[in-house]
Amino acid sequence: MSNRDVNLVGVNRGESTDYTRVSGSLGIQKLFPNGTGAFPDVIRDQRDVLMELVRNSSGGAILPGQVVTYKTLLSGKEITNPAAAATGRADGIADHYLPAAGVADGRCFWMVIDGPTKFLNDAAGAISEFDELVVSASVAGCVRTQTAAPTQGNEVPQLNGKVGRAEAAAVAGGGTLANATAFFGYFRAPK
Repeated sequence: MSNRDVNLVGVNRGESTDYTRVSGSLGIQKLFPNGTGAFPDVIRDQRDVLMELVRNSSGGAILPGQVVTYKTLLSGKEITNPAAAATGRADGIADHYLPAAGVADGRCFWMVIDGPTKFLNDAAGAISEFDELVVSASVAGCVRTQTAAPTQGNEVPQLNGKVGRAEAAAVAGGGTLANATAFFGYFRAPK
């Protein structure tokens, strides 16, 4: 893992940049504080978020909180939107600091690979604190709660579509969240 100074890359959280400016830096990793994305930044707690600099090669915009996956043969450098699939793989989550319009195709940005982040809900049902989250089978780039009994043991979290756990108390018992509503959870990319 690299912990290079983000200023050497020239891209901060919530920003995107042209590929030609950072092509040699794609795949580097950096620790950031766990913040809300509000300006000025409000730190949520003392945990860090491990992020990786990647390029959007999806053919469209990547939205903040969206589940993303590496493009074939470009692991660690270029990402795309995964198809909606119950056993889909999640390699990262687009930074929730990004503007609502997201990151245009071909632009580079930071994605979460380990730590607290916001996810996009697919509106399939209520999400409560500590619910196990999986890749949505119906809405690409979103998550939903686990519908089958959670598995136990040392399984890789992203096998069979698992992406993490919900942790934001604000959604607990809040009923169904609207499609693409962002909420906090914890994500860890597969190794």
